[in-house]
Amino acid sequence: MDRHQPLLVSASPLSRSHPRASEMMFVHDGSVLAGFLDSTGKLFQKRLCEGDVFIFPRGLVHFIMNYGLRLATTFSMLNSQNPGVVGITHAMFSSDLDVVEGLMGRMMKFREMEIPGNNTADFPWTY
Repeated sequence: MDRHQPLLVSASPLSRSHPRASEMMFVHDGSVLAGFLDSTGKLFQKRLCEGDVFIFPRGLVHFIMNYGLRLATTFSMLNSQNPGVVGITHAMFSSDLDVVEGLMGRMMKFREMEIPGNNTADFPWTY
């Protein structure tokens, strides 16, 4: 199983793990920050450039983030036809609608706290 994943500047797909597969990621274009947490909670991360490869061990929470100033493209391969995906967001947060609405309300208030003249306020951040 393989995936092609273009990443916008500062983009970061949600952290995840694959309980039945390791993942190998190849950086085709740009630069990314890749990392994972081991079973003791220790963080391993590395900045990768074009042509670099990174292995995410089976079952460990991992992430990637565009670390450059242009589009980054990665290709990922998993060593199983059924790797499984555990999204960390769903595992950590309740699906209770009141909790979700409360978090969304807090996030919307960040716009009100905007600093006047801040050039990054209208930047299309992608998470």
